Amino acid sequence: MARCTIHFSNFSSGYRVSFVHLHIVIIFISPMRTVRLDHERVVCGGYDDFGIREYGLYDRELRQMYLGHRDAVNCIQFDHDRLVSCSADTTVRVWDMKTGQISGLLIDHTKPVNWIHYSGNVLFSCSKDRTIRLWDLRTYKQQAILGQEPTSKHTDDIMMLQYDRERRQMMSASMDGTVKVWDTRTGNVVSTVNHPAGVRALRFDADHLVTAAVDNIVRIYSMYSVDMDPPPLHSILETARTHTIDMDGMFLVEIDIF
Repeated sequence: MARCTIHFSNFSSGYRVSFVHLHIVIIFISPMRTVRLDHERVVCGGYDDFGIREYGLYDRELRQMYLGHRDAVNCIQFDHDRLVSCSADTTVRVWDMKTGQISGLLIDHTKPVNWIHYSGNVLFSCSKDRTIRLWDLRTYKQQAILGQEPTSKHTDDIMMLQYDRERRQMMSASMDGTVKVWDTRTGNVVSTVNHPAGVRALRFDADHLVTAAVDNIVRIYSMYSVDMDPPPLHSILETARTHTIDMDGMFLVEIDIF
């Protein structure tokens, strides 16, 4: 049995709201590695059987299976009828959620792909090969590789990234203990936020940057100070192992997968 625990925290206080937990319990024939949900669906990526399963959020009924990856599924993202996944098999796959079939295959990474994030038809992926790659989801072709210059490249696995299309900005988190802020128009790093430990996860919006590191600390920064060295902390949350984080208005959402 696999369990996903979701914690909600209030940005204004820096504390979890009454430690409210939402438990989503799904009987799973093998451990799940990644989970995403919207108002009606939960989509889970498998660790051992390499499959992706789509469940109803409320009835817990299996709706769709997505089969094709040959190693653990590390990250998934979906919208109305498109699902994108990345895997330790070094590929990124694009799926039609109506049919469960593959519609695109992105194959240029040389090591496991840890995370993907897309907006519209622009997708970024990051990998254990320590590169960030830009893709066009209309053609499934690679458009650029970020992080190859010695002055800007990550020196350890890149674990997570997030792309903001309106700001033309992307941030990446790495086990080298840094979060890098990229200008996607130029491909250059504009600032770096250093951490005392490897950074497993990040999320940002117009006001906050939130990071989760392997020292089990969630750090919250003001977006207006990320170019300072070091940027002042807005608040700190001690936590268990946080697999990923999300943000919704005034709330930080931490997702732990067991």
